[in-house]
Amino acid sequence: MASNDSVMNGPGLELLASLEQQFVESKTLHLKGKARVRLSQLSFPNPIRPIDPKLVKVLKRTFKGEGCLQQDSAFSLPAIIDDSSLTLALQELGVSADHFKADSILSPANFELPHNIQLACLHGQHRVAAAKEVLGSGNKWWLPYAGLDDKARQLLREGRTYSTNYTDGEIFCQIILCRFQNKREEAARWRARITANKEGDLGRLLKRWTIINALESIIQFRGYWNAFHLGSLDILLSIKCDEEIACYIKQIRDTISHIIGDNSLIHGVDRASVERIQLRAPAISKMDSQYIEAEMLSDRLFPAIKDPAARSGILQRLLGTEQPILSIYTLFKDLRYLDPAARAMRALLPKRSKESLRVGFFSLFRPDGNREPLDIQDSETSYTTVSGDHNYLFGLAYRELFLAAIRYFTNPSTVSSKKDMNPIEQNVDGTKRYLGFRLLEFGQRIGFSIQTDQDALIDPSERLLADMLRSLPREIFYVNEPIPEALSALFKGYLSNSTLAASAVSRPSLTTLKIGEPLSHRCGRHCGGSLDDEDRLHLFIRKMHAPLSRFPRGGHDISSFYVKRCRYQAFFGAASIREILNPVVPGGTGEGISETSIPSAADDTAMTDGRIFTNLWPQGETQSREVNTDFTSQPEPTGFTHGNTHGEIPKSSGLNVEFVSHSGLVYATSIFIRSGVETRAKTYAKAGLSLMDERGRHWLWNECFDALVETETRRIVVIGKVPDSSRENREKGRRAIVRNKAELDEQEGGDTHLRHKNLPSVEESTEVEL
Repeated sequence: MASNDSVMNGPGLELLASLEQQFVESKTLHLKGKARVRLSQLSFPNPIRPIDPKLVKVLKRTFKGEGCLQQDSAFSLPAIIDDSSLTLALQELGVSADHFKADSILSPANFELPHNIQLACLHGQHRVAAAKEVLGSGNKWWLPYAGLDDKARQLLREGRTYSTNYTDGEIFCQIILCRFQNKREEAARWRARITANKEGDLGRLLKRWTIINALESIIQFRGYWNAFHLGSLDILLSIKCDEEIACYIKQIRDTISHIIGDNSLIHGVDRASVERIQLRAPAISKMDSQYIEAEMLSDRLFPAIKDPAARSGILQRLLGTEQPILSIYTLFKDLRYLDPAARAMRALLPKRSKESLRVGFFSLFRPDGNREPLDIQDSETSYTTVSGDHNYLFGLAYRELFLAAIRYFTNPSTVSSKKDMNPIEQNVDGTKRYLGFRLLEFGQRIGFSIQTDQDALIDPSERLLADMLRSLPREIFYVNEPIPEALSALFKGYLSNSTLAASAVSRPSLTTLKIGEPLSHRCGRHCGGSLDDEDRLHLFIRKMHAPLSRFPRGGHDISSFYVKRCRYQAFFGAASIREILNPVVPGGTGEGISETSIPSAADDTAMTDGRIFTNLWPQGETQSREVNTDFTSQPEPTGFTHGNTHGEIPKSSGLNVEFVSHSGLVYATSIFIRSGVETRAKTYAKAGLSLMDERGRHWLWNECFDALVETETRRIVVIGKVPDSSRENREKGRRAIVRNKAELDEQEGGDTHLRHKNLPSVEESTEVEL
């Protein structure tokens, strides 16, 4: 790799160098001349920076002490004069255009423009404002120079004067440009303008070639760099996500390049326009679309671009932009959001690793060359698998491990100071330590050879329970160690049954009928409340990469889930997750898994009270092996009885439903939604089994959900052939089976109102032996 002082190459730098050269040539070619002009004749339409009263006050004090120096041509103001005004001025001055240009440059004070001519200045508003208050009534004049084409005008509007300091972004761009042009001495002079602390961070950044190359690619877009602060480089350097940062910057470049559409128009990407369009998603949010259209038609967006056809094309491409438009400002904000998850990931790497996270985890992924399918986590309680080559599987594994860290550690209410961010080794927050070891277990499960100094044999749930008990005041409670096995088993079973999980085929909306995410919530950290918690149930890799066409759009403004999905994709890019088969062995004996392992959809296991139960599928029935990745097949809204008609789950209800045998053996579990319960119940009904609640009342398969709501229980008893049951119970079971069969037959015949049909009597039904 070349040294830091070597010449760097990149299309952004080449384009910027070309623009600088064009500016010099344009200034020389289009310059009309210099002349005295009254301050009242100067105006500042569409200024890049608003008037800063503090800066005006400083300039007034300087002018009073040193004078305004308005006669010094070095402090001339760039201005625009139209052809008719120039012709009028030359007539009154009695000179030709060539004579005026040559002589006025040497002696500009000898020429004074007529008082009825107005000039639009490109910068210098602070000097003029201060001069108006300091200079006497007969001395209020300045020396502007007129001319320049559109490109040079915009470069000057973005330029610097002695009345405003150079921004960090301007200094950084000039340093990079000087290095590209191999102007070491000039680069050193630019670096001398910053403080020692900033210079140290800048030196570290210049060694991170992945980030530097990405930043070079957007250096020509001057409107972005006001948000680049050398004093904020700590987050850019410490997070160790160089490849993710480069991916984010690539999206910045690709988006603005697509919007502008032509390199010849990049001079029009000004700071105010960048601030107006950033974080807007016009193709998804109707409110953003209306805002963008109004701003564009009023010329507040990209005012330097005048061509109507070019502006029309820019507007259409803006309105077609789906993801929130990113910028350097949003990059630094989003890095703060990603930082807790990145710290948790870094805790899994060897302590002295100086590599980026992606490089560090790549060396840990399947070092033995294992070619087995990769587990894809579809929810906290379910997995599918996918096959591919090593690099493909690593890309997916790294993404889903990072997603787990995002779910566990980016909740603003649980983000602590830097002191205790290592979830594995810190000993203050037991909950964070539990989630850290859960992340560790998941990483090991999907193929990362992660080693820690902690005893890996200790179950994470046992650690959590021990941390909770140890936190009790010792002067009040006496806690025996080790923890009793019975208490540990109950606690682990409770954690297992309390795990929330959204269906793998459910699909959160991209938009909302309510007020959507405000711009302040579309980047950085913020407390999202219940919506934030609900979104976390869907932050899994398949939903992060599913096509947008498979998600509903039920409103006019952008949803919080869509913001999180876009933020993730900005850092991790697009990925194709192949359609896969989900192997299930019906009624098979599952692998021996620890009581705190996350259950896998591959064997559909459920864990309760320290026991492992394998999902029992009825004889002759097999579970569908094709994973449903079509998010358009949304189940119908849940309907509740007893006054609940809004399809909402009662707050007091548990979220897991158990299908058990008459003796209490758990056959299967289902999430507590109508579609999940009825799908599972229907399977048993098709196999000729009857279903009843814990009170002994038999139910049709499509009544089981309502039965659970009515009884406020979460258990359905699956009844097969029970020889020792009473005649009455056998008769009830037989009738239930007959009714279930009739329901299924009528449904297959196309009747969609099964519950309101008269079912055949027992005498008319076919006899079924139990």
